[in-house]
Amino acid sequence: MAKRIRLPRIHPGWLAAAAGAALTGWVAWTVFQPVPPRRRRGSVATPDEAALRGFVEKLTAEFAPRDGSDRAVLHRAADWLAGEMQAAGARVVTPGLGAQLVPAVIGSVGPGPRPRVIVTARFDTPAGSPGAADAASAAVLLGLARLLADEPPASAVDLVLLADSSAATANAADPASTATTDDSLPAASPVAGRLGDGHAGRWATDQMRRAAVAHARALADDADVAAVLCLETLGCFNDERGSQHFPGPVPDNILPDRGDFVALIGRFGEGRPVRRLKAALREASSVPVLSINGTAGAGEAAHDEHLAYRRVRFPVVRLTDTGPWRNARLGTAADTADSLDFARLADFAGGLAHAIRSLAAR
Repeated sequence: MAKRIRLPRIHPGWLAAAAGAALTGWVAWTVFQPVPPRRRRGSVATPDEAALRGFVEKLTAEFAPRDGSDRAVLHRAADWLAGEMQAAGARVVTPGLGAQLVPAVIGSVGPGPRPRVIVTARFDTPAGSPGAADAASAAVLLGLARLLADEPPASAVDLVLLADSSAATANAADPASTATTDDSLPAASPVAGRLGDGHAGRWATDQMRRAAVAHARALADDADVAAVLCLETLGCFNDERGSQHFPGPVPDNILPDRGDFVALIGRFGEGRPVRRLKAALREASSVPVLSINGTAGAGEAAHDEHLAYRRVRFPVVRLTDTGPWRNARLGTAADTADSLDFARLADFAGGLAHAIRSLAAR
């Protein structure tokens, strides 16, 4: 007679604890993208701190208002930015966007006709604000142009400057030229096909999205894009406890309460580029990095440029100091250069250049 094997009894509480631990691990991996610590690189080139400050001060003082109420100002700013990008060593491209009313500047660095990485930033402002925090993101992008021209990535990187805020596009919009029809993206076009039925006509509803969609559309067929990095408000850092806030209730010890970091924000399913970017930034910058992957629509406005790239299935990572959740001056008359920390901004920009080279390597 065979001897019966008695299996140990498993207490239901143990099963619940194991399930809870597994769920916690899955959430941590999927939402916060943990990466192992890496040894810091010995020497990393960074943009000149004074040059970053000077750029922001000039853009906010000499090109105002940039809220779209005076289109000539936006065009003058774009012409100046194109000159600065070319002087930094980038190949400046004039996009074929038709009779656009809000300008865009596109430059490219590195070998090859098609980009491996795309970086975007804004140079416009909300009404009544100098817009230093957005100007800082444009300053970082131009700093990247110089760093990447000096030490080129393995493949091309596109650098895109847009005037994309809701205030600018609303003020600059011409109803006759921005009316949306299905003809704005023909059903036979690569973009329309990837958007799916009923979606193509939702695009080109303002001038910024014409620029972003035109760029995405030109690349949709054959580009091998590793990531689109959207630089949003940058440069506000605060080491005091309680200086950082988040939308909705946040349990204690889950998210930091000091505004001393840059956030990387992606969607579920975009974990790989977020992890690679986060790991490379930690190698080359002393600025802490927090990454969050969430559901579609979290913190996204209908005018945000990154939606154009998402619609053609490019992975998008938004890089931000979290804007109004940290910076009380944002969007006000007090949003000036003296509210920003240019030393940490330069440190972060140097780390970002290193991270972009890592992403651009095939």
